[in-house]
Parts: sequence; C-alpha cells; structure tokens
Amino acid sequence: MSEADVDAWRAQFQVPDAAELDSGEIPSPPTGWPGWPEWAADHWPSCTDS
Repeated sequence: MSEADVDAWRAQFQVPDAAELDSGEIPSPPTGWPGWPEWAADHWPSCTDS
C-alpha cells in the first residue's frame, strides 16, 4: 500500500463521535443474517475457519 493509498483512505475516515465510542453496543446484523460471523463469511470467504 503506497503512501498515496493511505492518504486516500485517511480522507474517507470518519472519527467516531462520543456516542459511538460510549455506547459499547454492537448493532444487530442486517436482516436475514443470524449473526455477524455468518454475514462476514459471506462477504469475506477467507474469514471462515478452515
């Protein structure tokens, strides 16, 4: 990853606000998914345990 790539991503980063940092709650996965592991495995197959 080049420095230019890092700069491009940095420009898109949104610093979490106090409410996001203090809530400590993880939202439910999108409708139709039983949990975040299943959602992640569908979107990033390399994340599954082999």
